Amino acid sequence: MPLSPMALGRNYLSRPCPRGFRLIKHHTSISCWRLDAQEDRRSWDTYVGNEPGIALVTTYGELFRHVTALFCATVEYLDDGWIPEGNSLFPFIYKRKENYEWEREFRIIYQQLPKTEPRFRGVPFYDCSQPNPSPCVTLKLDLNAVILKMFVGPNTPNSAKSQLRRLARSRGLLAPISNSAFS
Repeated sequence: MPLSPMALGRNYLSRPCPRGFRLIKHHTSISCWRLDAQEDRRSWDTYVGNEPGIALVTTYGELFRHVTALFCATVEYLDDGWIPEGNSLFPFIYKRKENYEWEREFRIIYQQLPKTEPRFRGVPFYDCSQPNPSPCVTLKLDLNAVILKMFVGPNTPNSAKSQLRRLARSRGLLAPISNSAFS
């Protein structure tokens, strides 16, 4: 099934987050995608609004072949908003059903939790209170293998569309670029 990206919101949960989660999220990077066969107007409106935007289209298979070192999961939507505990990824793969189920979200998650010196039988502990020295993660990917097509957002001016097409050509990106169905 094709995937298209969504912007990452600042509030992952609809309830106050526990202290541990606030610390863990500073060491977590997420790329959010929609599980859909076509564009979704609500996604454009919610995540791009009146600004210029672009949606990249790929498949889970292509992502899996190129980002296997990362954790990939569909988001699970819960009725009661209770998030299971016991795993540092859980806060990032569960959301409240009533607010977010329409998103049909798929996430690529990368965590690099800071380790301390080994304390118990040679096993290190994680201390997420330490600042993240590199809050940005850059992946080197063959974009021609991963990006199957692109849609330019409904509110993107023609000058930005032309600039995107020139940039894609100059970088050797072969994926077709189309206007959004909502343009």
